[in-house]
Amino acid sequence: MKLRNITVIVLSLCGLAATAFGQTGTPAPKPKHKPAKPLTVKASLPATTSAGDHMWALLVGVSAYQSQMIAQLHSPASDVTAIASSLEDPKLGGLPASHVLVLTNEQATRDAIDGSVDTFFKPNVKPGDEVIVYLAGHGVAKGVGETAKGYLLPYDVKGLSTQALDASAVNLKDLMNNLAQLPAAKFVAFIDACREDPTPGRGVKGNSLTDVVSNQAQINPVPDAKGKIASSVTFFACSIGQRAYEDPTYQHGVFTYWILDAIKQGDVAQTDGSIDMGVLGSYVTGKVSDWAKNQSASGDFEVDQTPQLVTADLPQPLVLMTVKRTVDGEPMAAAPPMLSIAAPDNATVTVNGKEVGQGDVEDSLPSGGEADVTVSAPGYAPVDKKIDALPGYIEEVPINPPPASRGLTSAMDPSAAPITVPDMYTRAQTADKQGQWEAAESGYTMTIQTSPDFAPAYQSLAELERKQGRYGEWVGTLIDMNGVITPTAQSLAEMSYGLSQFALKGPGASTGTDNGGTKNKDYHYPKSQQDAGSEAIKAAHAAVAMNGQDPEAQRDLGFAEVATDNKGKNKKAAQLAFGDAEITDENDPVNHYAMGYGIQYYAQLIKDDDARNSELQRAVTELKQAITARPNYYEAHLELAYCYHQMGDRKDAENEYTVAGSYRGEATDGNEVAGVNCALGALYTEDADNTTDPAKKQDYQSASKGEWADARDQEPDLKQAMTYLRNAGLSTQIVDYLPPSLQNIIDWKDTMGGMVQNGIGNITSHIHLPF
Repeated sequence: MKLRNITVIVLSLCGLAATAFGQTGTPAPKPKHKPAKPLTVKASLPATTSAGDHMWALLVGVSAYQSQMIAQLHSPASDVTAIASSLEDPKLGGLPASHVLVLTNEQATRDAIDGSVDTFFKPNVKPGDEVIVYLAGHGVAKGVGETAKGYLLPYDVKGLSTQALDASAVNLKDLMNNLAQLPAAKFVAFIDACREDPTPGRGVKGNSLTDVVSNQAQINPVPDAKGKIASSVTFFACSIGQRAYEDPTYQHGVFTYWILDAIKQGDVAQTDGSIDMGVLGSYVTGKVSDWAKNQSASGDFEVDQTPQLVTADLPQPLVLMTVKRTVDGEPMAAAPPMLSIAAPDNATVTVNGKEVGQGDVEDSLPSGGEADVTVSAPGYAPVDKKIDALPGYIEEVPINPPPASRGLTSAMDPSAAPITVPDMYTRAQTADKQGQWEAAESGYTMTIQTSPDFAPAYQSLAELERKQGRYGEWVGTLIDMNGVITPTAQSLAEMSYGLSQFALKGPGASTGTDNGGTKNKDYHYPKSQQDAGSEAIKAAHAAVAMNGQDPEAQRDLGFAEVATDNKGKNKKAAQLAFGDAEITDENDPVNHYAMGYGIQYYAQLIKDDDARNSELQRAVTELKQAITARPNYYEAHLELAYCYHQMGDRKDAENEYTVAGSYRGEATDGNEVAGVNCALGALYTEDADNTTDPAKKQDYQSASKGEWADARDQEPDLKQAMTYLRNAGLSTQIVDYLPPSLQNIIDWKDTMGGMVQNGIGNITSHIHLPF
């Protein structure tokens, strides 16, 4: 198979796990390979017949940083130097040296990295060329939800505050968007992130891969003049919530070591020398996973590192390079494909006729081939999409069903009148997908003004407000929607969601000047949190009365009962509602989450330790089922962490808090994410108290200080964050492990388990809506 044109970019992002395999702090030796200089690359290169002539490589590895505020690393510079050698090897990549731009340490400034698109790629990349991106080193995420940002730390980064990162770090989203403008035919990105915490002296505290960095480090090519979109794949060194490691015996990051091994000698090449990314990904994932298992078995702590190869709409297997080394026999078989489907939260997803869940779900396929994916949601036309699932890849499938009717009648109802979708709404959706939040909000608002009974515009606006933590405006929009359409069980249940959250957290980031809720004669905008609780119960009961078989209506009744509870009096009603939802649709991960949440909530009332732990274990079982169906389920991971923490299972609690914090892009409340850091800080302090090893004690104490610092960086006033932890039933678990400055931040005397008086009776404010 003849290799087509390839552009190669290798950026070195995250640091290394020092406490596992050696101390950090010593810069890596200066690589022998001399980096190419971007300004000296000629715009026009002589024509040759080598496949490497159509391949371009940017390799960025930062092991040493100018600022002492950033932890120095071991392998990024040497990793990219070794990658460069393989790419230039005539028997492997076959690239001319002038096609490889290497930026390491002091050469890897923000200006050099950002400027490489204009100075190196644009003068050289031609239509039909291919692009490979390799990221390994320090990567950092800041913020929560839709406005969170992912950064690559260059050599000259000034600090780790959001202000310093905006001023001196590489914005990953901007970099990838610029690369996506290139006229290449294929893009391949390698993301070797994340590793140790970028702040020096953080002990065992890791810097796991977040969904923010994962999403923003991918290249989404723009269509060419004929509307054709280039192929793009991204290979991550680890999964979200995990860290990427190095092994001193490898003298490389583990991920990079096995990539080099695969290219040089692994059984990944076809008989003609072509290396498919699906086979390469399966080989490297297997080797790295085996290494992690061996380290866990022989070390003092568990090591998890599972690389993931993801793509979207890949039409055929993507060849990385064609090697000229000796190839004996057939290559190994690629692993079965995986579908990662992103759909609206209330949408039912089926794959090949099997219902696999609602909202964002994953489903493995036994082998490659065409998969039939169907998504249906109330008020939207069903979407049937055929996916060519390729072995070795995780196929990301975003599906946004188009509106089907003016009200929220079932999309499957043949009597639902077809509509013409307003052009403004279509443009607003496009802006929403591109992260242009202000434009999207304006478009949705203008659509509502011109088409006041167009329900999808209300739903889209409400979802945007929810993701930004603007609970007051979210509720107001849902109240207005139910005032201008004929309400359904689903629309009333959705409104009850918002009212329950308002009852527990108030208006959030809403301005309070014009929050809507004026178009409904049956429901009103809450005058207070207590009033919101009453309206939530009213809406939930109305939804159940309209359709008692609707699991969403039953589930939201359960949440409303909890939100208005007074000393546990609503326990039976809440748990029965959660049970009705689960028995009606046992495949929906949200129903398992809801049941787990309800069990955990009321377990706080049980005084006997054994009986309470038995109930918490039941909650764990339900929450694990939810996560199995939806691995990126932020709320379920957080609730599971609370369960483990209450049970005294520090190891599993630390892991789930880490994973929950890594899904910060799914969160809406910065105080809640700060609470995750606080909980981890307390757990690390407890670990330090329970070890007699001086070195480990120091590591745990340093990690604890790092978590508290991160919590304050997210939310300087930690009172609300600490209140969330108390209300999660964790008073006795963490009060003795808090820094002195936080011991008296709130009154830790609970009236009933972890529940706290909040105007409606004894309620918890750590309820999570099931999104």
